[in-house]
Amino acid sequence: MVTIFPSHWPFALQIAIAALLAEFASYWAHRLHHEHPALWWLHALHHGSERLYALNNFRIHPLNYAINYVFGIVPLLLIGTPQEVILGYFAVTYPVLMLQHANLPLQSGWFNYVFSTNEVHRWHHSRCAGEGDSNFGRALVLWDQVFGTFRYAPAGNDPAGVGLYVGSHYPARASFLAQLSSMFLPTCCRSAA
Repeated sequence: MVTIFPSHWPFALQIAIAALLAEFASYWAHRLHHEHPALWWLHALHHGSERLYALNNFRIHPLNYAINYVFGIVPLLLIGTPQEVILGYFAVTYPVLMLQHANLPLQSGWFNYVFSTNEVHRWHHSRCAGEGDSNFGRALVLWDQVFGTFRYAPAGNDPAGVGLYVGSHYPARASFLAQLSSMFLPTCCRSAA
């Protein structure tokens, strides 16, 4: 197998390169989930909660998770990224992901301009599409800054509400299984049960 990943570089730099690549791909996967109706229907399960809490990380459609994995991690595997580097990337980013949806009054200061903290990420969960179509970064907000989708306002200027966009027809109040299967119903049969 030909490896193009620079595995001879210092370990910390390898993790940084892996993070930039995985976050770039994850940014676009997440953004596409917001821009295309079929993908949004998969992703809406994650946005259906009207309150942010740490367990939101696990409120995700299995197909949404699979697509995110294929976009974010499979390319790293294909270019020969060592397992240790991928695990290092996870070790750096998973604490951010676990706090990202926390309903805690954390004030992260300058970290808000590097990581997708809960202060930054709650804007992504706004019920207003103009606010929620922002901060697509998985754990880092670098690509949001590059592509103009970064949004942050200091504490006290939170979105008015979180959840699905106003006017959404996603069946957020239906059972979990009904939400999982709603993706596969013809568009004419989908309703806000």
